[in-house]
Amino acid sequence: TIIGTLALYTNRPNRDITDYIQTQVVQDLRQQVDSTWTRRELRDAHYAETNYPVVPAVLLEVLSHKNFADIRYALDPKVQFIVCRAIYKGILRGLNIGKNIIVQPLPVQHIRIDKKGEQLSLTWQPTTDNIEPTATPTYYIVYTREEGKDWDNGQKVTANQWSMALESGKLYDFKVCAANKGGQSMPSEILSACLFEDKATAMIINGFHRTAAPDMAAWD
Repeated sequence: TIIGTLALYTNRPNRDITDYIQTQVVQDLRQQVDSTWTRRELRDAHYAETNYPVVPAVLLEVLSHKNFADIRYALDPKVQFIVCRAIYKGILRGLNIGKNIIVQPLPVQHIRIDKKGEQLSLTWQPTTDNIEPTATPTYYIVYTREEGKDWDNGQKVTANQWSMALESGKLYDFKVCAANKGGQSMPSEILSACLFEDKATAMIINGFHRTAAPDMAAWD
């Protein structure tokens, strides 16, 4: 069974933000991971980490590190991301009580580069957030890095496609962020391109995506 999520705060003013964070974490885990996820105490306790800061402070025990049912989820990268995003959303709602909030989008997916003549075409797809309707992207930011230089400040585009001419023999890197009034998503993976005259075209496919924790079947 799941032991679940415990939240600790010190002094009454910290209670509301702690409640919002714990509620969001438990709600998202129940919706996206395990419907039996347990909500534990919301406890007023005197810990130095929550007692001494002059800003709201929260101690969040997301799961039990001694319980196998909890740890099998803790090792899953997808669950780690869900928890981190839930903490962000809990803080967002806790600091904007009574207001309409907009959640930042999820990272784009299916990003790819194609060569069209002497131009590069960069395309991607938005990722739908099924539990946060406001997290829909309204525009994208394409970041470019030329060989030997740092990333530029980004190019704002409203479509899920962007093109540019490349200088022959120079390496270029690209990454894309989805964005809306709530902020920018985490960046996509970095794609690279380099054009050479009179050379054959090479296609590179990233076939590795870590989508689950280590196999637990032997422990069941």
